[in-house]
Amino acid sequence: MKDKIISQIAGIGLCGLLIIGLFIVKVGFDISWWWVFAPIWLPFAAVAALVIIITITVAVFIGLTIIVISILEYFE
Repeated sequence: MKDKIISQIAGIGLCGLLIIGLFIVKVGFDISWWWVFAPIWLPFAAVAALVIIITITVAVFIGLTIIVISILEYFE
């Protein structure tokens, strides 16, 4: 029987370090809380923006394809 190897990675991570660093900057300077918590919300916002851009691009492409097909059928 094979032995199972279980490994765990513990630590604060890059996101946690960025939040701590920005919190320290917040204490020293007057920056918005939005930027302190940006490492949490910014990746989600970036993914949402990409999904919206891709969806609009696909919708426009499909719409143009339907228009071209209908024009070609009209002139047959």
